[in-house]
Amino acid sequence: MNAFIDIFEKFVQDNKNILDDYQSISVEAKKPIGPLVARLVEVGGVNRLFSSAREIGKELYCSNNNKVKLLLSGKNGQITLFVVFDNPHFSFS
Repeated sequence: MNAFIDIFEKFVQDNKNILDDYQSISVEAKKPIGPLVARLVEVGGVNRLFSSAREIGKELYCSNNNKVKLLLSGKNGQITLFVVFDNPHFSFS
């Protein structure tokens, strides 16, 4: 779990310049997610992702989903961030 959290935090920080272009996040997951992840849909969700990356990473990991899709919206349209847990990786689409 700690390795995933470290990787997630690094990914968020390394991609801050991309993520900064978006204002809102919606979350798609098959299983329930934790309250911090659920709050990403509120105003300021992207900023919350930066300030609470470790805690959000932990909730994502503990949700027991195989993958979670974060849909980010902003002035430039939408981008999808896929978070996959089996062999942890993150990708934009």
